[in-house]
Amino acid sequence: MSEVPLGAFLSGGLDSSAVVALMSRVLQQPVKTATIAFNEDRFDESDFARRVSHHLGTDHYEKTVTPDKIHTIEKLAWHYDEPFADSSALPTYFVSQIARERVTVCLSGDGGDENFAGYRRYLFDVQENRVRRLIPAAIRKPLFKPLASLYPKMDWAPRFLRAKSTFQSLAHDAVDGYFETVCFFREYEKPLILSDALKDRLRDYETVNLFREYGERSGTQDPLSRIQYIDIKTYLTDDILAKVDRASMANSLEVRCPLLDHTLMELVATIPTTLKLRGKVGKYLLKKSMEPLLPREIIYREKMGFGVPLGEWFRNGIKDFAHHYIIESVDPYLSTRFVNKIWEQHQAGLRDRSAQLWSILMFRLWHQREIQPWSGQ
Repeated sequence: MSEVPLGAFLSGGLDSSAVVALMSRVLQQPVKTATIAFNEDRFDESDFARRVSHHLGTDHYEKTVTPDKIHTIEKLAWHYDEPFADSSALPTYFVSQIARERVTVCLSGDGGDENFAGYRRYLFDVQENRVRRLIPAAIRKPLFKPLASLYPKMDWAPRFLRAKSTFQSLAHDAVDGYFETVCFFREYEKPLILSDALKDRLRDYETVNLFREYGERSGTQDPLSRIQYIDIKTYLTDDILAKVDRASMANSLEVRCPLLDHTLMELVATIPTTLKLRGKVGKYLLKKSMEPLLPREIIYREKMGFGVPLGEWFRNGIKDFAHHYIIESVDPYLSTRFVNKIWEQHQAGLRDRSAQLWSILMFRLWHQREIQPWSGQ
């Protein structure tokens, strides 16, 4: 219910499609839906969104985002008011912008992945934990840590050849290993990206302690439930919800998340993880419940995520802009040598460093706006 024009984000993925399907059953008029498109096929879900819209009879609105609009990242640095490095803030800003042209309140599908085990990293974590159960830590750590250091990082190769990340994770216990998989800069890279002065100030501080704390507070011995709890307490609250809230409010749009209703979350938390991740099928229970309402090709299609083609943009669309902040600018916190190294690796196509470069770019934008005017640096 809403006293103002109401709509929904519709990416064509399961979560947003499920929300729109249920809205369509209770509203007396077609649901107003909004989506964005990209020219790059690997990131463009607009065709799926159109299929769902046609199936449910929504009043659909769509716009294409291209690299020439990337200057919006300067606005993002101001709106987020902190070093916020999730690049999906960009499409979230744009979809909020186009949704606001027609409605003032939007429903989203946020929370579906955390509640129902939809992230692909959950499957990888379950598989890694099987190895951890078979190989004791006393053998696993001295075995996999050297393998991780020796194995080349091959972002360009087929997934089955990209074993470095798996070796790095298996060299740790379950919670520490999961922390490694969600970091932009892994354990071996953090000493390289940080300046000596900053490392001296950090001393023995370890970010992974936050994950360890929530892992202990999760109250479960089930590894999948534990990392879902960790994600809900960290990634969901500090990344996903912060991203959506600030991007939407920057466009005077209010976003509500029905899949995060506390009653629903409390219920879902009691459901066995075997009904969330069954075999290789994530969100199993949610998918089965949506079969009467959505086409199977929407329910069971491969997950894409809500991302932008950063890899290509850093080589073309925003290369000069990014070069100014990443290479030409400096700060007392990051190692200039290592920053230059990963920039060159990405430009040469040797490594996909787009996530790390984006985090540096957003940090530098924030630093220049918020810190330098006060510090005189």
